[in-house]
Amino acid sequence: MYCQGASKGIVFFTDKGIDKKIEVSKTPFNVSCNPVDERGRSGKAIYTYDCSNPIPQCQNQTREIALYEHESLFFKSVLDNAGYDGNHYDLYANSVQGERLLLAGFSTGCGLPTISNKKFIPNGNDGLVVKDSANNNMYIVAVSECKYSVSCDKDCPEDSHKCIHKQYPGYCCVPCKKTGDRLKNIANKVGQ
Repeated sequence: MYCQGASKGIVFFTDKGIDKKIEVSKTPFNVSCNPVDERGRSGKAIYTYDCSNPIPQCQNQTREIALYEHESLFFKSVLDNAGYDGNHYDLYANSVQGERLLLAGFSTGCGLPTISNKKFIPNGNDGLVVKDSANNNMYIVAVSECKYSVSCDKDCPEDSHKCIHKQYPGYCCVPCKKTGDRLKNIANKVGQ
């Protein structure tokens, strides 16, 4: 838990090279991070399918499977003499990262499946997640990297110095180590 006994907290984070912050007024709070990649958030898909075999147990079936938000589902046939149409069908997911096998032998006695409805439900744990002490979500921000720090009752992260600034919000945060390294580099160049 962050900021126990503090009046506020600030979560500083970087996403795609841009520094951002979340001001948290309800303390204490917890922060977790699970980056979101180009496949989108993780969760589950609930989908309905029908198969080429017209018997009732092969029609209007519903299943759920772990999936990413931007993945599409498709089937590949595999020769199988025990299959309804001489094949069984494996379920795959496809995304910008390529395809991946989700379930081998998805359909054997029912023939070629066709998905008629798919609903995606995110698991709510992707990105930068800030939860209160009762474990309720306060903020969920989709981030591609997990670089964050927390400051309690201060306007800047722990490893920085607050300077007065004319532009909004009236101050800036100067990173101590980064600034110190720059000064050392300049001193080394001048000393040569």
